[in-house]
Amino acid sequence: METLTEGIFVAGSCLGPMDIHDATSEAMAAASKIMGFLAAGEIVKEPIVAKVNEDLCSGCRVCVSVCPFDAIKMEDRGEGKFVAKVEEVLCKGCGLCAASCPTAAITTQHFTDEQIRAQVKGILVGA
Repeated sequence: METLTEGIFVAGSCLGPMDIHDATSEAMAAASKIMGFLAAGEIVKEPIVAKVNEDLCSGCRVCVSVCPFDAIKMEDRGEGKFVAKVEEVLCKGCGLCAASCPTAAITTQHFTDEQIRAQVKGILVGA
C-alpha cells in the first residue's frame, strides 16, 4: 500500500495480480491510509537529507546505485563532467550514499563526519 516515497500509495493490481474482491479490499485500505495522511493538514519534511559537494564529486555514480529511494540523479555539467544531485523531496537521510561515496563528496545534514566524531569523543570521555 505505501511506497518508499512518502505520500505515494498503491492498491489493487499495482501490487500484483489479484481478483476483484482483493483489489477492493486493498483500495479501501489505501483510501484509509490516504485519509490519515491528509488529515494531518500538512506534510512535515525531515531536515536530514544528503548534500553533495560538487567540487569533490567524481561522477562515479556509486551513490545512485545504493540509494533505495531513487533520490540521486546525475547532472551534466558539460565537457563530460557529471555530478550527483540529491532530490531533497525524495531523500530520507538514510546515509547510504554518504557512507558509500569514495571521494567523501556526500554528507548527511546534521550527521557529518565531524559531528559523529564529536559525539563518539563525548561518549568516550564521559565513560
